[in-house]
Amino acid sequence: MNVIYRVHGAGGFYMETQSQDQAFRAARQEAAASGQMALVSFTWAGRYQMRRFFPDGSMVSR
Repeated sequence: MNVIYRVHGAGGFYMETQSQDQAFRAARQEAAASGQMALVSFTWAGRYQMRRFFPDGSMVSR
């Protein structure tokens, strides 16, 4: 099953990858650099998922 991770950050930052590690790392770096939340969205087993990454390094699942 191919999962596409979409990373959305401040100022129009956007990237797609099939690597969860790469997506989460990019989101953490973008949040730290911009001082604003970054979002990773993906569909897993038919369910839409989101992870929010904050400048302090914390992550919230939703």
